[in-house]
Amino acid sequence: MTGWIIAVVYASGYIITARKATVMLLDDLVEHDDRVGDFVVKVIGFLLGLVWPLALLVVLVTGSLPKTDKQIRAELAARDARIAELERELGIRA
Repeated sequence: MTGWIIAVVYASGYIITARKATVMLLDDLVEHDDRVGDFVVKVIGFLLGLVWPLALLVVLVTGSLPKTDKQIRAELAARDARIAELERELGIRA
């Protein structure tokens, strides 16, 4: 739940910032019609600047922390126990 609250606050700030940056970028375009090349470079930088925070947010909200050694050992022990159980049922190993 905390992750989603952080995501909402982060996304709200992102939207507000993106809107303000878009207005500033478009105002710059209106003032300097003759420099379209500079505008394209600014748009590419602007889009890259907007994409990485969203990618980071997605990773933080949907991703999980790396497993600890204790968790890994517990999962391996459970897996080994399940394999042994299935082998006994199939008569592979006594």
